[in-house]
Amino acid sequence: MGISLPSIISSGMVIEKRARIWGACDEGNSVPISFNKKEYRVPIKAGKWEVFVESDDFGGPYEMRIGDMVLRDVYVGYVFMLCGQSNMEMPSSRVRIRYEDDFKNLEHNPRVRAFQVGNGYEFSGPRSTCGGAWKAAGPETIDGFYAISFYLSQRLKALNAPIGLIECAVGGSRIESWMKEDSILYEGYSMELTRLCGRKGFPVNIENEDLIRAKAWQDAVTASDTGLSEHYHADGYDHGAWPVRPLTRNWANDIGLLHGAVWFRRTFTVPPEMIGSPARMFLGTISDSDTVFVNGETVGETGYKYPPRCYPVRPGLLREGENTIAVRVVSERQYGGFTAGKEYHIINGEGCVNLNGEWAYKIGCIASELKPPIWFFSYPTGLYNAMLAPVMPHSISAFLWYQGESNDQSPHGYGRLLNRFLQDLRDNYGQNMPFLVVQLPNYDAGELNGHWQIIRGHQAAVLSHENTALIITNDIGEDNDVHPLNKRDVAYRLAEGILHLLRGDDIRTDKVVVNAGGTPSCASPELARAPRPVHFSMK
Repeated sequence: MGISLPSIISSGMVIEKRARIWGACDEGNSVPISFNKKEYRVPIKAGKWEVFVESDDFGGPYEMRIGDMVLRDVYVGYVFMLCGQSNMEMPSSRVRIRYEDDFKNLEHNPRVRAFQVGNGYEFSGPRSTCGGAWKAAGPETIDGFYAISFYLSQRLKALNAPIGLIECAVGGSRIESWMKEDSILYEGYSMELTRLCGRKGFPVNIENEDLIRAKAWQDAVTASDTGLSEHYHADGYDHGAWPVRPLTRNWANDIGLLHGAVWFRRTFTVPPEMIGSPARMFLGTISDSDTVFVNGETVGETGYKYPPRCYPVRPGLLREGENTIAVRVVSERQYGGFTAGKEYHIINGEGCVNLNGEWAYKIGCIASELKPPIWFFSYPTGLYNAMLAPVMPHSISAFLWYQGESNDQSPHGYGRLLNRFLQDLRDNYGQNMPFLVVQLPNYDAGELNGHWQIIRGHQAAVLSHENTALIITNDIGEDNDVHPLNKRDVAYRLAEGILHLLRGDDIRTDKVVVNAGGTPSCASPELARAPRPVHFSMK
């Protein structure tokens, strides 16, 4: 038979006790399905078919037969959708540097599986499938799981059932990009730009132009950087005549709004006990990109500003007496520099060397500002069509939403969009589907602090709907980082909200507020008695 399945309906999947199975077929009148000792004969209508298969118990692995196809390692359990932008998307590999012990002694766990939807956008209409494959949790795969997925699965062991995690997030995305066209139009937003993007080849041509422009800019900076031609990174280079400055001082105070390359150097002495052992170098975060050298050898580089810099230093590279670090910083737009308040040191099991303080610096070259690329992932309907629509038929137990940062330029309409988004989801999944929102954390957004506060208020207002939860994170963010690493507590609070909404478990923290039917409630009596959705202010 000519049966085709979406990528999420595949071997290794986790499905609910009552789960929709769907696909397409270009032959015959019906599709035979066999699963868990039950047989189904599914009619084909206009080349498509779907059926709800039902299981009496959680468990697995099972086989599912669809026509001549056999899907293996199928589990029946709870499935959760994780959607939003970069704080939802943050991989486990990034948080390891803070929570190393959490990743020790991990074992293969086939009862926890993630399906990570392949990133993409589409403006000509919803796609029927997407990139992605189910992967079981284990030492070889966990770094690719969302950090929230990893920690969520730890706490949801209490459900005593297999756990499926559909990971569907894109950094820098706006809420409009996750919404369907009808809803965007209903809320009064123009689709003119989206329709332009739907023209064949338009986004690809623009992206290619952006890539060409960026490469030309980088090539020009490389060609004119005296630091490269004069080997500022070399082990024996004498930087004694360079001016010095505190490493994390704002560039506005001395270097200025400079685009191009700036070099930083300093010497340091390593305690004898640290010699001969591997070490790691922490350099906070750097705007925009960097290459780091120790004693003339490259130890690491990062191409954009957000990831924490944690570079391995091989055994034998550090030596007794004087050592040298050189850092080439390339600033593309706005102010470059090192983020204040972060960790700056070299460390191993034998000792630690502080790298903060005075550094010598010298400008390698000055360039024009690099125009930012067009980010099509933030345009209306693009992610709904390419990523969310293909997996929305998959039955879930709850929808988890962590997004809002990229809407901070226009916060006042966020509440309407969020309400419309929730209604669309419930039209698909059912009106009682649990919906959990992670509220924006504490962060110094500068002139946009007030906008962040408005978005927090709109997120809290979701509690006017039943079967919702608000996850408050105003105590676990980082004032100097829009991507706080503490995703463990975020996930633990999400798990607490899930366990309450699914089976009535007690809430033990005032950082989780739920509306399971009636008045929003949490562990705080004051919040529990609130007569209407609570607007949480930041201290």
